[in-house]
Amino acid sequence: QGLESSLFSGFGILMLMVQTTALVGAVVGGAIAHKRKVELSIMNEKLRVINAQLWKQREELQEMKLAESEAKTLQKEENQILQRREALEAAMSAPSAAHPVEGFGPDRSSLAQARRDMLACFRQAKAALSEEDYDAALSHLLDAERSAREVASQNAERSAIRGQAFVHRKQGDFATAVTCLERVLVISSVMRNHDHDADIFGEMADAYTEMGDFVKAGEYYDRCISCIQDD
Repeated sequence: QGLESSLFSGFGILMLMVQTTALVGAVVGGAIAHKRKVELSIMNEKLRVINAQLWKQREELQEMKLAESEAKTLQKEENQILQRREALEAAMSAPSAAHPVEGFGPDRSSLAQARRDMLACFRQAKAALSEEDYDAALSHLLDAERSAREVASQNAERSAIRGQAFVHRKQGDFATAVTCLERVLVISSVMRNHDHDADIFGEMADAYTEMGDFVKAGEYYDRCISCIQDD
């Protein structure tokens, strides 16, 4: 009986040691996992701050480019209007000539008018954003996107969709914002113009951070930094 008691006592001590070891291992493993998650969160926050600073710099540059682009667009429209006027004058001097029929948008507008309507949508969206009227801004941007497709302006279509992503983020709909940004990247690939990819990756990383998906956020912050370094 003394031997049996000794065996059971030894077995009990062994089981206690095994359980203690397992418990310590679980605690240590959980602590390491928590530490890594905290470190990842801190890293993403630092990257987010860096991206915000880069975005501010690029936004200022983009405003300058946009102003220059609008001036070029207006000049192009003016040339088109002059050409159209010359064509109309020639048609009026020859009544038997067939008059060309244009049809852009629901009002069947001319190309020049359709472009002006598209730019008006962008201006209205900007005004709505300044008043934090996000529903109105989104509506104007959707109209701008439709107009851009009608006049076959991929650059304007890309800008409209990117603006929609911005509005969705302001409304807290981060998943839809990411979907819009993915569409922007597709259009950039079709255009073979990747000038804004770094900004897009940064915005996608911010959206994933807001959704709590730090792994995805880290991936897109890496892509953002890689694009900036390549530039």
